[in-house]
Parts: sequence; structure tokens; C-alpha cells
Amino acid sequence: MIVKTKPKVALIALSDCEGCEFAILDKGKLFFELTERVEVVDFHLIEELPAEDSYDITFIEGPPIAKDNFTDLVKLREKSRLVVALGNCAAEGGMYKIKNYRRDVCKAEFVYPDAKGIHDPKVQPISDFVPVDFTIPGCPINADEFIRYTYELLAGRIPKIPQRPVCYECQIHGFPCLLQLGQPCLGPVILGGCEAVCPGGGMICQGCRGPLDNPDPEFKKVLENVATRQRIEELLEMYGIKEKLEGVLL
Repeated sequence: MIVKTKPKVALIALSDCEGCEFAILDKGKLFFELTERVEVVDFHLIEELPAEDSYDITFIEGPPIAKDNFTDLVKLREKSRLVVALGNCAAEGGMYKIKNYRRDVCKAEFVYPDAKGIHDPKVQPISDFVPVDFTIPGCPINADEFIRYTYELLAGRIPKIPQRPVCYECQIHGFPCLLQLGQPCLGPVILGGCEAVCPGGGMICQGCRGPLDNPDPEFKKVLENVATRQRIEELLEMYGIKEKLEGVLL
């Protein structure tokens, strides 16, 4: 008799807050229904398990910052059929990346009396070190997306996230346009899929899902009417997307 084995799935945290993993667990029943289809072989937030020799899908949260993160990342890529960047920190570098831009104030010696032995590398997304097959964006991720896209990956398909801006979802839900109210919302150039949860709550989109593939350069004129260059730079630095939009908005 042939015994069909379940796909092996790992959820690995590098240097991060594990917020995306908590978002997944918050799905409760839907997450546990997913676990009936797969074998979760590594998920330290739930249980400490010994490492496996191979994984079908490895979701990686957070950028590599600690020394062992870099070697762990390479090893995970070598033994994983698919690697998925889970959330903004893995995909873009996240808020940790602010120190790349603000080296004058983000110094280890401000926290540690003797910072000479502190490992303080430049923060980079995991795709700068290993090939990434798919990215689930956001800070934290939209857990409904995680469930939906994981089923697609298990079916052998690399999902396609629609190239629609956050503004598209604002309009669907009937949320007031914060740009029209004079606030520097990045919604027109940021990938949607979050249900516009921030603008819907009255907070501008700060770009945690990363930019669209082809952001409209005309948006620069609109943004300059409601924000200074310094403010625009600060917004783009918040979630590590400054490099991707520097030529478009700055």
C-alpha cells in the first residue's frame, strides 16, 4: 500500500517581532483546517521541533540581522522547494531598515556602552541573499491572503497578486480620501490587498505592502502638494521602500 505523505511546511522567524505569525494563528479554525492538509514541521511560535532535512514550503519572517540568521537563511533555501517571504520585514527589510537611512541617530552605542562587539549589519530583504519564489506582503500580513495563497502554492501554482493600489479598496469600501483631506497618503502607489485597513481607520497608508510594479510618477506632484520632501522621505523609510520609490517620488 502506498502511503501519501503530506507536504512539509515550515514557518521560520529570523530577526523580527513574529507579528505575521501571530496574525496567522489569529485565523484559528481556518489555520487548523490548513494544517490538516500539510505537516507543519517547524513553527517555533507553537512548538520547538528538530530541523528537517527538507521542506516543501518555507515561510520566512524577518530580515537576517543576527549572525546565525545569514547561515540559517542559506541552509533553508538549499533544503526548501519553495521559499516565501512572509511580511514586510522579510520582503523589504521592514522598520529595521530605518537604521540604514538614519545611521547618524541609529547607533548601537546609543544603547550599549561598549558596542565594538555588536553585530550591526546593513539591513536587507531576504531576496538579497537567496532566491525567493513568492512574497506575502504587509505589516502584519493579511492572514486571509496567507491562507488563500498557501492553498494555491500547495496546488502547484505561484499566486498572482492583483496590481491594484490601496486606493482601489478605499473606493470599494467608501472610505474618505485622505489625500483630498490634505494628508500624505501613499495609497495610489502601494499594492492593495489589505482591505485599506489603515485609511479606513483614518490613518494614512505608509506603504507596508510595498509599491506597485509600475507606480504612477504623476503621483509625485499630488504628494508634493500635501507634504514636504523631508516628510515624504520619512514615509518611504518607514517600511524600507525608499529605494524602490526614490526615482518616482523623490
